[in-house]
Amino acid sequence: SASSDNFNHISQYKNYKLGNRSILNLFFSLNLLKFILDINKKNIKLIEIGCGYADVCIFIKMLASLYNININYTIVDLKDWNNKVKEYLKANNIDISNITFINYEDLCLKKINIGKYDLFFSKNAYSEFNVNIRSFYLNNIISNCDYIFIVWNYLWKEAKEYGIDEYFKDKCKIEPVLFFNKLDIVKSKI
Repeated sequence: SASSDNFNHISQYKNYKLGNRSILNLFFSLNLLKFILDINKKNIKLIEIGCGYADVCIFIKMLASLYNININYTIVDLKDWNNKVKEYLKANNIDISNITFINYEDLCLKKINIGKYDLFFSKNAYSEFNVNIRSFYLNNIISNCDYIFIVWNYLWKEAKEYGIDEYFKDKCKIEPVLFFNKLDIVKSKI
């Protein structure tokens, strides 16, 4: 049926199913949880850009609940991608009523005022943007956050050329992580 085909398209996009990348995303979720525990707040407003299939969002909300931490989770991504992620999560029976999705396009058109967040998070996405998009996020989101946790991806040529933004050098510590290639985790100093 058409709806069955639609489900398969969403839930198996490019052979991606919830669980295919679970180990790596779980690793970053556990690191993010440790960071949140160090912040020592029971209610966290977290904003993520470039969520992929929102695996970290799902993992971190489950893990945080084990510690009685409530995470108010917001995702910023392209409108079409946000819609695909919503469909994907619904197709995998994941409740998205407690996740806020903001479309990047609406943010650019100033249709949305971001406000203040406790924690900015990005796994690879931020480091893969060109300098203009990074500056946009820095000025409109990151500078309004008390804490920063970025997994900095060195797999993209642009990330290597631009290097880690100067903004983070005084505010954050950089911890190298070795997997298939070098990654850095850029975290606020606590």
